[in-house]
Amino acid sequence: MFTYMVLPDKSNRQFWSTDLWCLVDSLDPTSIPALPYRHCSVFLASTPRRDCIGEFKKLFSTPDVFYVPLWSKDELGTIAPLYPFAGATWQNQFECLDGAPRVVLQDIGMDPQTLLMSACNSCSLDDCITLVSICSDVNLKTLIHMRSQEPYRKCEVAYASELAIKVIARTKWRSDRAKVQGLLCSCDGNPLAQSLCGYVFEPYSMDLLEQGGNFVYRKLLSGADMRKRDTNKRNRGNPVNEDEKKLYPTVIAASANSGAGGSRPTCQSAILRWIPDDLGKTHDIKSGAADDLAKLGQKGNRLFFLLPPLYYKTFTKKTPQTIEQYAILVPYPEGVLLQRFRPP
Repeated sequence: MFTYMVLPDKSNRQFWSTDLWCLVDSLDPTSIPALPYRHCSVFLASTPRRDCIGEFKKLFSTPDVFYVPLWSKDELGTIAPLYPFAGATWQNQFECLDGAPRVVLQDIGMDPQTLLMSACNSCSLDDCITLVSICSDVNLKTLIHMRSQEPYRKCEVAYASELAIKVIARTKWRSDRAKVQGLLCSCDGNPLAQSLCGYVFEPYSMDLLEQGGNFVYRKLLSGADMRKRDTNKRNRGNPVNEDEKKLYPTVIAASANSGAGGSRPTCQSAILRWIPDDLGKTHDIKSGAADDLAKLGQKGNRLFFLLPPLYYKTFTKKTPQTIEQYAILVPYPEGVLLQRFRPP
């Protein structure tokens, strides 16, 4: 790490090029005394910090803004021989920690999962769903990265890996379950919270089903059949959701007590599948599901999807359509909903 002491005077044209490039890494360049950032023509950002980037977009002439991408696996492989001590581990480091050379090739003294757990334990839940910035703690930057693809004009903030999301979900579920559950109905517009909710929804759904009770459900139709049904209902003046029923999960409640030593419950007359509360996924039925259902007997050819309110109304039947499929509505926590929708 290099630290500047005294910068040359702004009038020193032998040092300051008229084609100034600014790279934002660990300090806001607009806060550096004597840095003639107003002459910047190209701005390279490794942070999505909008206030800093916005200052440059106000300049005349406006500089070109590019976002620094993470390193790809092939790029890291090119320089990996320069780090012989990382030779046996760097590929696993990359899969778990993403393409930041420092944590993939240099800081290899700690197992990736241990490193992620340590970073997670040092951050609050709010930190874990906050966009990284110049001022972010180094532990948070281990969990969350900024990604950009060619032509590098836009960026997105995402967790370092699937392992990072799982570690955060598991750790925060144990330490602050109520607050984690609150994310389920308040994650709109936050890509990090949406990704995390995909992993929070599973334990939340299972806890809810183990408690038993009445659940709204409906039989799934293909997309074409669903559109045809809705059209016919509207023509008859009937509500589209008139086929919703109440499901008493007797099988689920009974099987919840069948696991020994607090093990995960198993459903003995159907297979349950939870759908994460995140976006952009196909939620296809995995190959082999029909064979697994056949093992449950003559009435076992049924698959139940556990769905959050976001998906319940529009979710359609999946392939293979020979499987009888149902959607079970898993409501959001009541306390959170009351707090969120309480009138002012």
